[in-house]
Amino acid sequence: MHNFKTVLYVLFFGATCVGCSDKTDVSSDATADEASNESPYAAYAGDWMTEAYSMDGAELLVAVLLIATDGPDGWSWIFTHIDEPVLANNVALKGDSVVVQIGPFPSALREGVTAESVTSYLLVHGDSISGRFEAVYEGGDELSGRLTGERVK
Repeated sequence: MHNFKTVLYVLFFGATCVGCSDKTDVSSDATADEASNESPYAAYAGDWMTEAYSMDGAELLVAVLLIATDGPDGWSWIFTHIDEPVLANNVALKGDSVVVQIGPFPSALREGVTAESVTSYLLVHGDSISGRFEAVYEGGDELSGRLTGERVK
């Protein structure tokens, strides 16, 4: 949780500094006004079919569907072994990067074990997504790996 808070502070401090340095006046431009009303999450909204691999990429660990909304609420991961979607606790954006944190939930990889948290660091390229994840299991065990995927809807 501490690492996720650190990431959030860095992302939002950077966004604040960048926002303060922009002195462009677009108040008279109706198109710019409309664009500024659109949620920054809208570019990421949709269903993303992702695959999680071991860090070396040799082993497919699990396929998971990421449901992204046009706001910070309602993001979820759908695992085949869980009846209900796992809702995101936190979602942060910066440029073409997204950080999503979920948990706790029953592990997809370790039967009978709870994944206390999984934090995914994603880079979006149009309709493709890539990045890495860090999972923390009950008892403190950790697992890191990489993610790839594409928007399917």
